Amino acid sequence: FKQKTAYEIMPSLVGSEMCIRDRLLSAVGFSNWFEGLHIAKPSSFEQPWRLVTYSDEVTPGNQLAIANDRKIQAIYWSFMEFGDHLCDEDLWFTYTCKRSSEVRKIEGGMAQVFSVFVKRLFVAEDYSNTGVRLQLASGNHIRLYFKLSAFIQDGGAHKMTWHCKGDGGAKLCLLCRNVWSQTCALQDCDVDGGYEFTCSITKFKDLDLATNEDMRWCARRVKEIHDSGANTETQAEYELVNGFTYMPYNMLVDPELDSIVAPMDQFMHDFMHCLFVAGVWNIVIQFVVTSIKDGGCADIYSRIFLALHNWHWPARLKQRRLHELFTQTRWRSNNEANRFKCDASAAFSLYAPLAIILRAYRHFCPEAFKVYLALCNVIDYFAASHRGMEIDPQALLHAVEVFLDLYCALYGVENMSPKFHWLLHFFKVYRTFKMFMSCFVHERKHKMLKRYLNDIRNTIVFEKSVLSEATCHHIQAMIAKSFNFETGLLKPRKASRATAAFILELLELPAGTPVMTSSTARHRPLATSSVGDVVLYNDPDGHMTAGQVWTHLSVDGVPVTVFQKLKLVSQDRAAMTAIFRVTDDHATLPTEDIVDAVIWDQFGVDR
Repeated sequence: FKQKTAYEIMPSLVGSEMCIRDRLLSAVGFSNWFEGLHIAKPSSFEQPWRLVTYSDEVTPGNQLAIANDRKIQAIYWSFMEFGDHLCDEDLWFTYTCKRSSEVRKIEGGMAQVFSVFVKRLFVAEDYSNTGVRLQLASGNHIRLYFKLSAFIQDGGAHKMTWHCKGDGGAKLCLLCRNVWSQTCALQDCDVDGGYEFTCSITKFKDLDLATNEDMRWCARRVKEIHDSGANTETQAEYELVNGFTYMPYNMLVDPELDSIVAPMDQFMHDFMHCLFVAGVWNIVIQFVVTSIKDGGCADIYSRIFLALHNWHWPARLKQRRLHELFTQTRWRSNNEANRFKCDASAAFSLYAPLAIILRAYRHFCPEAFKVYLALCNVIDYFAASHRGMEIDPQALLHAVEVFLDLYCALYGVENMSPKFHWLLHFFKVYRTFKMFMSCFVHERKHKMLKRYLNDIRNTIVFEKSVLSEATCHHIQAMIAKSFNFETGLLKPRKASRATAAFILELLELPAGTPVMTSSTARHRPLATSSVGDVVLYNDPDGHMTAGQVWTHLSVDGVPVTVFQKLKLVSQDRAAMTAIFRVTDDHATLPTEDIVDAVIWDQFGVDR
């Protein structure tokens, strides 16, 4: 049996073209938005745009099947210059979909697939030096220069791409020279491969960071020992010390990629997997709740269940019934797993309300509550960046170190997984790229691929079929989308006569003025609010207050929102909460005055 190379499967590997010519010609809205973005941030030979890639295994159908031959390895790419819009899955382009069973037949696996991907762009074509000429829907032409800037992946994909030891190795961090593992007490509870090891360093200043040259030397040393014909035991020792597993086509041993691939500068952890996928938050919340339970509050799960029952999240988050995560059955399951089990989006939605709820029970174990509050402080930085706000990377590092110190003091180093160590590197990621990226968007992107993976019957050209369907689906989605991120209604419709008459009378406008209505409106480029949401908004006096959205309207082309006013009763700045009372008054203000929708709890008949 002769193993294949990635070039031998090229027809199916790159069935989807790397360039975005089709989107720019057919999707007018996207083309105009892209042209405006390039005018504002022009690419050039001296300042190319920054290309970011993501890879993951997509598992359709029955994930527990004995042989699931429809699993695929997908690579997506985009540009960092898209900024906050990278949370839109339509702005991530599919480069390849290859069955995992076929990738395993390739020497080096995903490492060689990535090598082909990188070489086609920056060796064969060298778009960073020559650029690519693109025609826009407007008829104009631009030359786009771009360079490889980042690989964003979860822990499992990092291991497959770089052949590093990763979380399960003695040298668990590719980026550090002095991080060595010790036995972890949290066995077999990580979806990325188990918490077999942990790291005891909790201060960034104590880390000895590797360089790109260090990583290349280590990977090439492992290859050199293998090529010398050393016995298996000697090879294993060198792999253990250097942190790499020998595999052909490792990108770090290819001289053609020395000036293109720089893992120390391009390696990017994903905060979603770090925190919320069998991650730091899942471990910490289970320990904290257990500590409160052991401190004397035996029914803490039931109390949280009841407290969450009346909480409401903004409609755009689509979160319902999160209180059902706190049943007694779930408690037993979480206890056995040594972590709180839920999906990442539910965890991200729960972390702040749980801080408010647990505050009422902090006297059962004050130290545990301090640990959780410190973690929430860390997550707040990621949440702020996720919403387009600028953060101080040094402040983030300080928050991480405070949390790690408190956690280690209470629960010990042995109860830290490798993902705790990842936290120390995020401030450097932000300092380099001025942004964080998470895999929430890619998980949504996977759903589109899964729509076609299950139903394709001709497995001879399986990958080509998947890529064809995915590309057509993507182009149609781009054509249908306006890429207009201005404040306004989403899917507007003509208001009823009664509503139009009421609004025109309220605003003292002449009859016949066009009035449109919608249940959802955009108040920021990437944020929406819907009917029933409680929002913070700026009143005419410039003071921030709260109201519940009654309806969104467009009056003579001007977007306005009608609120039911809420009157402030009390405010607790320490707990970052406020209590409002419902009133019978309404206010009509420009939609752009909305600050954001909030998570809220309803209690009492008049509050």
